[in-house]
Amino acid sequence: MLHSPPALTRPGRLQLGDRHGQFLQRPSATIALWSVVHHSQTEIRNVPLDDPLRDVASLIAAVGTVGAFIVGGVQIAIERRRRRTDALRAQAERVSAWLLNDTTGALLNRSDEPVYRVVVWVVFIQGAGPRTGEERSKHDSTAQTLALLPPGRYRAEVDGVDYGMSLVPSVEVAFSDVRGRHWIRRATGELVKIKRDPLAHYGLSEPQPWMIPTPEKL
Repeated sequence: MLHSPPALTRPGRLQLGDRHGQFLQRPSATIALWSVVHHSQTEIRNVPLDDPLRDVASLIAAVGTVGAFIVGGVQIAIERRRRRTDALRAQAERVSAWLLNDTTGALLNRSDEPVYRVVVWVVFIQGAGPRTGEERSKHDSTAQTLALLPPGRYRAEVDGVDYGMSLVPSVEVAFSDVRGRHWIRRATGELVKIKRDPLAHYGLSEPQPWMIPTPEKL
């Protein structure tokens, strides 16, 4: 069965589908292609010199060799991209938050450097309440704002709300890392990169009572 080649969306950038990308990320993909190339070259040596099929076999082997080099190059590009992504998220991945009680949240920064302009919302993971800070910011501006979150574990006062019997509260925290990138740690644990400063992202205005969190003894 013939497969159409990956589409080029921009000059020099090759876009691969999920199925192709998953295959190419496997080390076995390159090994398999090299095996095919080696087998093809062995078969060529077994074809008589005056046989017309020898030229065809040589062409097939050449295409296989080029294909193996391409796959190897794509694998290297995928790995480099993965490492860049990991490096970009490295500090943000180490920041999290949760509720200690109705009015106090715990904030944890396991990196070696502080994060800045921290915005903390109480949101809900169950019930009819707002599930994200964006949803809650449409109705009020009672987020807790912290000037920074140093390395370590801290606690901060959060806005108490009427939870009701079916509502399950949690905490969402947004912040800027030391390289100026902006992130949200959702109440579900998901880490999301955002384009603007947390305050601007939520539509909150200056001035804010930028607080300093209280260190918590473990």
